[in-house]
Amino acid sequence: MKQLSLVPPSRWWAWAFLLLAITPPLLAAGPEPLLIQSTLVWGTNDRQSSDPTHRPVSPEMLPLLRSSPLRWTNYFEIKHAVTSLTNGETRVVVMSEHCKVEFKNLGGDLVEAKLLGDNKPIGTRKEKLKTDWTVVLAGPAEHDTAWLVVYKKASPTNKLDTVRAP
Repeated sequence: MKQLSLVPPSRWWAWAFLLLAITPPLLAAGPEPLLIQSTLVWGTNDRQSSDPTHRPVSPEMLPLLRSSPLRWTNYFEIKHAVTSLTNGETRVVVMSEHCKVEFKNLGGDLVEAKLLGDNKPIGTRKEKLKTDWTVVLAGPAEHDTAWLVVYKKASPTNKLDTVRAP
């Protein structure tokens, strides 16, 4: 009969020390930050924007906007931003001199978004951001137009805190 050899006590202490050394950092890591991609959009029935820096929204976004209850025929991207939020963190994303969005990570994928126009509250919405789920917040504008903030959960491949303005 073969006899089992026990690990000497000096090695047990080494393993216990190693386990204690690596456990706290692993527990402190916490969940991944939530990435939110937001786009400021101008809706109009005009064929072109009066601002040459505005460009038509992406081909992925256009069918979403046209199939919604929104009544405009053309949509132009004004600014695009991606931001990162840790659990419980609130961050204000400045979309233009007149438009800001305050995002708050309520835990998991639950986000509260407060739309501000000229620093006045326009609306607040709580939404669980799922993959391929897009949320639209809208505000009034002059001359039978509208401005919208379209936001969704961004993929981890997006560069953090990037801002793109035409």
